[in-house]
Amino acid sequence: MCNVAGTETITVPDGANAIEVVVIGGGGEGGRRNDTAATDGATGGQGAFVGAALLLPEGSSTVAVDVGAGGNADKSGGAGGGFSRIEAGGSLLVVAGGGGGGGFGDPSATGGDGASGGSPDGGDGGNGNEADGGTGGSNGNPGSGGVSDDGSGGPGKSYIADGSGGLGYGGAGGYGGAGYGGGGGGSSRSSDGVVGAGGGGAGGSYVNATYLVGSTQFMASPGSAGDGGRGETSGVSREAGASGAVSITFFIRSTPTPASPSNAQTARATVLVFELPEGVACNFDSVEASLGSWIELPSAGDCTITPRAGDEDPSLLGWATQEDFPVEIAQRQVTNGWGAYETFNDDGQLTGVFIPAGGYTEVSNDTNLFPIWS
Repeated sequence: MCNVAGTETITVPDGANAIEVVVIGGGGEGGRRNDTAATDGATGGQGAFVGAALLLPEGSSTVAVDVGAGGNADKSGGAGGGFSRIEAGGSLLVVAGGGGGGGFGDPSATGGDGASGGSPDGGDGGNGNEADGGTGGSNGNPGSGGVSDDGSGGPGKSYIADGSGGLGYGGAGGYGGAGYGGGGGGSSRSSDGVVGAGGGGAGGSYVNATYLVGSTQFMASPGSAGDGGRGETSGVSREAGASGAVSITFFIRSTPTPASPSNAQTARATVLVFELPEGVACNFDSVEASLGSWIELPSAGDCTITPRAGDEDPSLLGWATQEDFPVEIAQRQVTNGWGAYETFNDDGQLTGVFIPAGGYTEVSNDTNLFPIWS
């Protein structure tokens, strides 16, 4: 987990061909209090949360990670948060947009949340509710930056341009969050340019569909990572937005030619042995990996099973830690797409684990796995 704003390069482990990621954009800064009008500042928006499983581009040796900074500026309107992203093999994989900055002098003029409504688009900033308050900036989306409704708040830029959010009008409207399309800046239509300014829109998010495995989860960031900062109230200073965060789990593909256990170079190396009964043949019968690695188990395409006399052609359902794992449970898990399953005895002790063919398992100790077929 990387949760400090900045850039980091991570080496891809040997054999890794996929990653599971959680990417969170930086939160927006809260707006200042308007002491003249005795109105509090608004809260900044949350950064986007993007969760996805992705194949690594061919030949990827490193993964580049950028963690977005929380909004923090010396303006009346709050600054938008920075985007977080992951790149590998020369390809952009994921971008999570930053939250919009809170507006000046109106607690209702909150910054927009990232991935509002469970979509790649960021949320709109809230409008100022004073009689002459400004409108909030609109969301950034995967195609382009957002603008404020009346055009006075600065437009967000596209990712190609740099993905930054739009400026808050007159320094009082909330600033847009950065993203694949930056959020629009909040406006302020009052005669003095500062009363009731609108919040900034959130930046848009993006996932590269070329490498996506399964579905993508979009939402406003949970927990403290990417939270928007509190607006300034009487006697309480406003807060900067929280930095974003990036978490990456590597998945390692089993290979037909694993290293021999006798050639292990590390004390923490472990071995999975696939116990193949007569009539079952797979491309490999064991794999060595470091403790804590995630290993993809052989799929049905990696193995052949000779039918028994009078039986229909069997198919590999998956792998279990016990030879007599119930076939009906394994079939149910595969048919319904429910994944792995654990069995327990009456005392609550773990007695067996089933993992569908081609599924992943974390290596925690030397283990023998048995094929379960229909």
